[in-house]
Amino acid sequence: MPACGLSPESTETSPLKPFPISPEIEAYYYKVGGEEYLGPVISPRLEEGDYVYQYTVSALLYCERGSEREDAVRFAPIGLDFNLPPYRSVSPTEGSEYSVNNVIIYGEFVPLYEKLGGGGRIGLPLSGLRYNPRQRRYEQFFEGIGIYRAEDDSPGKVKLLAYGAWKCGKACFYPVPPQAEVNLSKPIDRRVVHLVEKLGVDLTGFALSAAIKEPDGSEIVLFENVATQIRPNAGGEVKLLPLPQKLGILPQGMVANQENEEKVFLSLEGDKGHHILRSFMSYIDSHGGLEQFGLPISEPVIWEDGNIRQCFENVCLIEDRQIEGPYRVRPSPLGFEFASLFYASEFGEGGPSSLQADTPSLPIVVPNQNDQPSPEREITLEILEGRPFVDQHTAQEIGVIIRFGDQPAVNVKPWLLLSFPTGEVIHLEMPPSNNQGKSSVVVPPLQAANGTLVDYRICITTQSGKEVCARDDYLIWSPTE
Repeated sequence: MPACGLSPESTETSPLKPFPISPEIEAYYYKVGGEEYLGPVISPRLEEGDYVYQYTVSALLYCERGSEREDAVRFAPIGLDFNLPPYRSVSPTEGSEYSVNNVIIYGEFVPLYEKLGGGGRIGLPLSGLRYNPRQRRYEQFFEGIGIYRAEDDSPGKVKLLAYGAWKCGKACFYPVPPQAEVNLSKPIDRRVVHLVEKLGVDLTGFALSAAIKEPDGSEIVLFENVATQIRPNAGGEVKLLPLPQKLGILPQGMVANQENEEKVFLSLEGDKGHHILRSFMSYIDSHGGLEQFGLPISEPVIWEDGNIRQCFENVCLIEDRQIEGPYRVRPSPLGFEFASLFYASEFGEGGPSSLQADTPSLPIVVPNQNDQPSPEREITLEILEGRPFVDQHTAQEIGVIIRFGDQPAVNVKPWLLLSFPTGEVIHLEMPPSNNQGKSSVVVPPLQAANGTLVDYRICITTQSGKEVCARDDYLIWSPTE
């Protein structure tokens, strides 16, 4: 697999020219718009058993070897590798929303979804519509593709996320429009998982950070729309931080009930209080209630681009006038704003807006000042993966290139830890690295259920006794299951 496997010895990378399309995939590729929708072809024709695979910027396409039927082409379920937090379905409003597996496909995305072949070719939705504050876009994830529209683009101008470029990584090094880059959630700290499940990831947004230690001994976990606080001194209590207050959004004076059919009135002090849009109240009721949101601190007001915003003690909600249907109400990305203003040093130059997805093939670089004479030297572990997925009867090859600074590390013995959702862990020793700093091991076929995500780490021990690891995962999947 010269473009996406372990065979190349050279680690030099340069942008590739598009490859010729496989004859089995060609008819479908051009029928649905070729590069305009699926992006350039970024790998050679790859063969695995009875199937042919080929990466484009936006997807991994496959079909049976020698097939001449355009309708036989399918999208490999790259999205399952994202390990997205569980999604809570949005209840359909009265009308004709297009839903698959109880998840509503956003109306603007339906034409492209159907053009590419619908659920039978693309797979199931993995999320509802979500707003991505890093890329300023609306996006929805499916097993085989991701669809998005940039916030500044006109309604209906939708495109595909760069699933294929993300998955093939460095082996298919190819320029990707920044707007199409895949951004994923950081792993969610286990101590706040129960609160995220209660609120729903559509409210919290993706996690932006691991737990960050505060001077008072508490810990902060940042999400796109909220921030959670863990208080070890209070029995591990987890609660939402009052982000509006911390961002200088001050309470407004309370008002008397003005009798409005579109709003409900919440009395707070005698006959004074705040109105809440009924659409906001419905969202609040389905995401933990006012107990989690806190009391309203303002009236609904006209906000940017004609949207309506209302803030509560812990969360602000937006009625997004660009969006039609049940996804119109969404949280304001206060967590992202808070992270950008007060925790930029946690994310490096550029703050959270500079964060990109963890691309599987890209190296994990760990500063190293003990094992090498120069303090500028680093340890780099670059993972190599033979196949993006294997079935229960096929072995997988996993490797690593180890570098100390810019030099290959010779005769270093790594080990591989494979972890399964069941909690089972498999430990495999790897041979010492060769003159190119490379070591690889064949993982025998794993009798795991179709769709199982195998998480793994490759680790080495430095001369100072420090353990350095890089992680990735691959899918157990068969098109015929």
